[in-house]
Amino acid sequence: MTVTSTASPFGIHLRQWRTLRGLSQLDLAGRAESTPRHISFLETGRSRPRRATVLKLGDALDLPPRECNELLGAAGLAPEFSEFGLADEALGAYRTAIDALLSSHEPYPACVIDRWGSVVLSNDAFERFSPGLSDMTPEQLIEATFGSEEGRAWVENWQDLAWAYVDRVSTLAARSADDRLLTLVDKVRSYLAGAPRPETTANPHVVARLRMGDTTLSTFTTFLRFENAHDVTLSEATVELIFPANDATKAFFEAR
Repeated sequence: MTVTSTASPFGIHLRQWRTLRGLSQLDLAGRAESTPRHISFLETGRSRPRRATVLKLGDALDLPPRECNELLGAAGLAPEFSEFGLADEALGAYRTAIDALLSSHEPYPACVIDRWGSVVLSNDAFERFSPGLSDMTPEQLIEATFGSEEGRAWVENWQDLAWAYVDRVSTLAARSADDRLLTLVDKVRSYLAGAPRPETTANPHVVARLRMGDTTLSTFTTFLRFENAHDVTLSEATVELIFPANDATKAFFEAR
């Protein structure tokens, strides 16, 4: 007698992630301390995964917290990672640290963005320097910065920044397989339209050249993240600190 089985939602998710990571069942089994037979049974729905098994698989597949929770959900299991808002009491200590970073960075701009690039927190200098950006969706922000004539006139070396965006966000998109991130990267690539990557310069960092009236400001940005955070929101939050790259830009910010 031949026994057939239908792949479960978990099995479908697991196979998709394994394929995306370019792993064979043998490869994944080795990473997750399992066997190829067990991986096969999980993918075809012949075996139901235990919580510990799913967590090992999530770790072996290098899944971010959001995607690990989704894999658990596909198996009918409760999330492993919380998902509070930055205003919630559970993240109070982290919010205090973030607020301290933002306020202490004055008079230079600083903000916090979520996974997709929406501004969720900012200091006063950020709002003075770039009014209206906090209200934009990531799609609108990309269009305003890289896709419009006004944005390209404001960011003199917009292609350099666009390539930097592609490189940074492509890494996040590849790890998470997030459709929205992948679409955002494709959109920026379409604006570049085959433009060559910038040549390596003496600058160790990408320096943005921003036109403000008759003045050109030079800034660079550092990105701070909470590594190994056990909360989805916190794991996806990025603190952006914008610094002056020369004395003239430093004087501009300090005079405002």
